Amino acid sequence: MPSLVGSEMCIRDSGNGAGRTGNFQDADFFDPNNAAARKEREELAAETLASALAWLAAGGRVAIFDATNSTAQRRAVIRAECEKAETQILFVESVVLDAAITDKNVLQTKVMSPDFVGIPPDVAVADFLRRIEHYKAVYQPVSDHEGSFIRTVDAGRRVEVVNLRSTLEAN
Repeated sequence: MPSLVGSEMCIRDSGNGAGRTGNFQDADFFDPNNAAARKEREELAAETLASALAWLAAGGRVAIFDATNSTAQRRAVIRAECEKAETQILFVESVVLDAAITDKNVLQTKVMSPDFVGIPPDVAVADFLRRIEHYKAVYQPVSDHEGSFIRTVDAGRRVEVVNLRSTLEAN
């Protein structure tokens, strides 16, 4: 079990459920105009968040909810669920402005991810780059009024820490 600041933690990744239909989900699944896929993505995110909150309710201290929470609306839903569960939240936003970093990341991590098992590397790269374009189409940066967050820019070239409120967050 991973740990953070000496606290046991869990990682819940909504992407692990994207293949629940049993088939490869190409970039069209992530198109914000694809209503059926959007509904399924929202259901996956809700299930994943519920799993993380259940783990915390059972005595866990730190849960990482890994999902593409690129809109203020999605983050508001997450914040509301965490508030209902009386759980603190810290958003972590990763912004990449340098295309070379994006290209390197896609080649080193995405091609070998479970999302692309059995998919030729060139097809996987092209598909993931299309997925990124869908994310960019709706992306809204995390803002100060959304609570605590950390923003990394270009793989840590710059790090912004905003509104930290707990000792666990600050350690």
